[in-house]
Amino acid sequence: MSQISHVVTRDGIAYQGLLTQIDSRMFEVVSRLDADGTTAEIHDADFEARLLGQADHKEYLRTMTASVLDAQERAQRFGITLRDALDGKIESNA
Repeated sequence: MSQISHVVTRDGIAYQGLLTQIDSRMFEVVSRLDADGTTAEIHDADFEARLLGQADHKEYLRTMTASVLDAQERAQRFGITLRDALDGKIESNA
């Protein structure tokens, strides 16, 4: 098992991206790190490790974490789910 993490702060809130490889699977998680020491997961996904190929895992994690946080901002702005924002939707179907 290998694991790397990346912490970024946006609007005074800390977020942690975590990339874990277990055998042939990759697991990515982005969590909000609250001041009281608790965490709240906002995104998780898993996929075949081979899909990253020879990509730099630290760079992938940094980019993925930023992308999830950007999508979270879009979701809040347009009143859509994080999943929809990650899929590229930019407006509510309501």
